[in-house]
Amino acid sequence: MALVYGYIFIIGAVIGSFLNVVIYRLPNEQSVIKPRSYCPFCETTLTWKQLIPVLSYIWQRGKCASCQAQISIRYPLIEVFTGIIFIIIFMITGFSWLTIIYWVLAACFIAIFIIDIEHMIIPDEINLFIFIIGIGTSLLGLTIPIIQALIGSLLGGGILWFLAVASRGGMGGGDIKFAFAIGLFTGWQQMMLLLFIASLIGCVYGLYQIVRYGYQKGKPIPFGPFLVIAAMLVLLWGNTFISYYFSLF
Repeated sequence: MALVYGYIFIIGAVIGSFLNVVIYRLPNEQSVIKPRSYCPFCETTLTWKQLIPVLSYIWQRGKCASCQAQISIRYPLIEVFTGIIFIIIFMITGFSWLTIIYWVLAACFIAIFIIDIEHMIIPDEINLFIFIIGIGTSLLGLTIPIIQALIGSLLGGGILWFLAVASRGGMGGGDIKFAFAIGLFTGWQQMMLLLFIASLIGCVYGLYQIVRYGYQKGKPIPFGPFLVIAAMLVLLWGNTFISYYFSLF
């Protein structure tokens, strides 16, 4: 089994390497396919040896081989983190179509998490991709039935849309679209749990910010990272959470 985990980690790390491209290029409205990966400082096209996840960073001592510019530690960290997340998902879902689906979603979540923190946006391309995967997998019977999927989608997106209107823009459009998309995988019960967990995490983070920096009126806080953390928790353990909650009564 250790060998299987090793292969899964490599797959995750390779996907993480691609996510680094997505995270850098999508907010800048660049293609994630062309041109080939290049140094953002000197724009030298990278060789295959310079694209090996994690190892190339170690071999090059965290610097570009051409211009010696410092490479952010974020790149190998995302590769390692993606590999670990892939292993965790496999440990829970095993050999199944659901594993692949959740790997795809996890990759999207990681990209959303970083992009929203750095740019305060959730790219429409990622939300649309999640939405298409949600519709397709539901119609194929790989996830929840299509009616439950649509209810979860309308409920999640509808609630955040209402909050955006009520707060006069306090909720971003990307967050609303993400809720519409991820609701296709959760149904209504898990969507309510997802929004509760995301709001709880957001409140804790907000209190931490106030305690550390004081109250900063008008300072925006990206809600996307809280949504994707909650979404990952709900997809993996949502039924367990809900079953435990109802067992208390």
